[in-house]
Amino acid sequence: TSVFFKVAYQKILQLSYIDKFLDAVQLEFRNKYKDDLSTGAIAGSFNFKQDFDRILFDIEFESRKQIQKGR
Repeated sequence: TSVFFKVAYQKILQLSYIDKFLDAVQLEFRNKYKDDLSTGAIAGSFNFKQDFDRILFDIEFESRKQIQKGR
């Protein structure tokens, strides 16, 4: 039974920040590449991995802090 609650808790943790994470990624990508996107110069590659990883880390960290405050 405790395994079920641990898995359920982890899933809730993941779902609690997914909307915020997706919004943050979209905004960061748009702001970083808005000139390329507006001119249609999408043929190149986008170096976004570091930004993506940083946003994910920040959102996960914030989510964990919020959960710990709620305890």
